[in-house]
Amino acid sequence: DMEAACQDETGAGGAKRDEDEVGVSRVAWLLEEHMGEITALRSYLRNILEEMDDMRVLLQFQLLCSQNQLLRAEVGFQMATAWICAGGLIGGMFGMNFHNGFESSLSGPFVSAQQGGGWNVS
Repeated sequence: DMEAACQDETGAGGAKRDEDEVGVSRVAWLLEEHMGEITALRSYLRNILEEMDDMRVLLQFQLLCSQNQLLRAEVGFQMATAWICAGGLIGGMFGMNFHNGFESSLSGPFVSAQQGGGWNVS
């Protein structure tokens, strides 16, 4: 028994320790390789996140530009509507009071009304 124990510690046991050391060094090497890959993946993901942030900023800028164009168009339509309304108001207020000559002429759309063929206003 004593010889077997001594042989385990020096002979066959020494070969097993060498295998264990090779296994441990292999695992350590694999861990280092995986850590390198994880570091590269983290860097790649960080770059993707930065690109996503840049894309978000670009999309916000494009949306703001589109919103500004829509607001500009809306202001243009409102100004055109205001000018048309102002023209209608001025025409409504002063148009009936000005004599421009169409009332007494016998040509144009008033011919039938003035010649007595249309309306009878007596």
